[in-house]
Amino acid sequence: MGTVGTVSIDLNNIRDIINNSTLTASGTVGGVADQADLIGLAVGIAVAVTLLIGAIAGVFGFLWVIFSMVNRLKKEV
Repeated sequence: MGTVGTVSIDLNNIRDIINNSTLTASGTVGGVADQADLIGLAVGIAVAVTLLIGAIAGVFGFLWVIFSMVNRLKKEV
């Protein structure tokens, strides 16, 4: 017993899926590109704050060394 029927492939549906996926990808990449300036600004601020905290810690470390040396000299005299 054989089967009889037709197979219909609608290429319009495949075209619509591909168009929608490329539009979605384009929109996503465009959105990230639009925010690139803000992302770069955030990274720059984070690096600047980190360096500033490091510089302040370095100054306090240097002052601590001087303070320790002065205390040691006082004890010797």
